[in-house]
Amino acid sequence: MICHVVMWDIKKDVTPPVSAHQIKANLESLKEKIGEIVSFEVGINEREVPAGVDIVLISRFKTFEDLKHYQEHPAHLEVVAFLRGCTVKKGVVDFTIDADSFLSS
Repeated sequence: MICHVVMWDIKKDVTPPVSAHQIKANLESLKEKIGEIVSFEVGINEREVPAGVDIVLISRFKTFEDLKHYQEHPAHLEVVAFLRGCTVKKGVVDFTIDADSFLSS
């Protein structure tokens, strides 16, 4: 199983302002539109820490091919265009996890 993690900071100079909750809603809309998603969590940072970011996405896919399909899906590309206008991407990590341990947690 593939775990795909993306982190963003919200741009401070966006007009009109965009909230973390708007970003979360846009991201979460993908769950119902893209069948390859196994799990999908969006978190909004609740603490101010020096290395903190505003939003994190943790999603899981069966294969890297499924992740690629997700990334090329028109609904995902639409959300990416929205995110580019209101966030700064801080990092992406894609890694393999043991599906059995994920399913048992």
